[in-house]
Amino acid sequence: MFTEQTIRFLQENRFRNDREWFAAHKADCARLVLEPLDALAEAVAPAVAAADEWIVTRPASVRSRIYRDLRYVRDGMLYREDMWLSFKRDKKRYPNYPEFYFYFTPTAMSYGCGFYTPTAGTMAALREMILKHDAPFEKAQAVCAQGFAVSGDVYKRSRYPDQPEALRVWLDRKTISVERPEKGLEALFDPALPQKVAAGFTALKPVYAFFLRAAEYGEEDGRIE
Repeated sequence: MFTEQTIRFLQENRFRNDREWFAAHKADCARLVLEPLDALAEAVAPAVAAADEWIVTRPASVRSRIYRDLRYVRDGMLYREDMWLSFKRDKKRYPNYPEFYFYFTPTAMSYGCGFYTPTAGTMAALREMILKHDAPFEKAQAVCAQGFAVSGDVYKRSRYPDQPEALRVWLDRKTISVERPEKGLEALFDPALPQKVAAGFTALKPVYAFFLRAAEYGEEDGRIE
């Protein structure tokens, strides 16, 4: 399980930003960071697979790397201190499809369901389903009453000012997810974390079904929002 040592290792590794130091502490990284992530991935895999049998659940495939992608690094930092699990279909066959995710930083954690890079077609299909009050959306919206919230980048000016706030919180997103954020790290260190995340993923099944329907309707449009 994750402990305070997990956070201290991630912070120190990023602070030192030194390949030699990291190489000397790879065993600590495995024990404190990677193994707990893999164990969590295995524990929640049945809940994810119950939502979509095509989702990849192998721990090594869903776990983030501690190394940052040097192609996009501009600040010289080699390692990350935030880590995550990302459960989705094979990204080569199903690019821009929704995912279940678990994410933590040295100060907070969250888990939910959403898109990383939805296409314009997907978002258009999603908004159309919302405005028509299609059943998949109604079921997804009901999940927010269980402690989840809609999040994602928002347009500066509402595109639907005449719609009620309950719909605009969905309609005005550039990217979208439904997640449960946890303030602080008490939940991260809780031995019951796997059960809590698995239950959350199960509760999010209607959200995933709604997002999946939008992705299927909009997959012919490859433009990114």
